Amino acid sequence: DVSTKATSIVDCSVTPFKGASNRLCMHSDNGSFANSFSRFGTTFYLKGKSGNYAYYESAR
Repeated sequence: DVSTKATSIVDCSVTPFKGASNRLCMHSDNGSFANSFSRFGTTFYLKGKSGNYAYYESAR
């Protein structure tokens, strides 16, 4: 689902983006992130990025 194999889902508490229940955080080895992706039957959209971390939020 995710456009780059360098990207992995991480616990938001280890990123600059903490909190928010509908948030999904990711780490990328190269700083590249997809604009959106589907996971768990939900589409997540890129909302913010800081260094090699980014966070996505679902439309719900």
